[in-house]
Amino acid sequence: MLGVSLLRLALQLLGSRTARKADERQLRRELLAHQRRQLIHARIPAVDIVRESFGPRFDELHQLLITYNVAGVEADHAYYPGLTRTVLYQLHNVGSTVQLAQLLEQEQGLWFGSRAVDKEQLTALTQAVTEWQAAANR
Repeated sequence: MLGVSLLRLALQLLGSRTARKADERQLRRELLAHQRRQLIHARIPAVDIVRESFGPRFDELHQLLITYNVAGVEADHAYYPGLTRTVLYQLHNVGSTVQLAQLLEQEQGLWFGSRAVDKEQLTALTQAVTEWQAAANR
């Protein structure tokens, strides 16, 4: 009986240690992702400035990103305004649908993790953003 109790205790300790290690790895990944985003987006103004500069276009793109939800997260996720900011600010550098898809995939990966990108939704979002841009340029 004592042997079984000791074995259970050892397994519980091992399980909690494994869980702590997994939490530490996840925290480390999130910190590295945050630092990478900061470096890549260092020259892009803050969300409020971009929102003010682009006016209703910011809200329109923000809604498209939420509607197509390439990352599969909740609509009120805290990263959506930042994603909108970085995509909108870089759109003028995009010359083709392929480049747009690459930009959207890169930014989704930076904000939500590269494994969070749904390719079908990414294709649909790329088409929607292309149409949105065309309508704005008429």
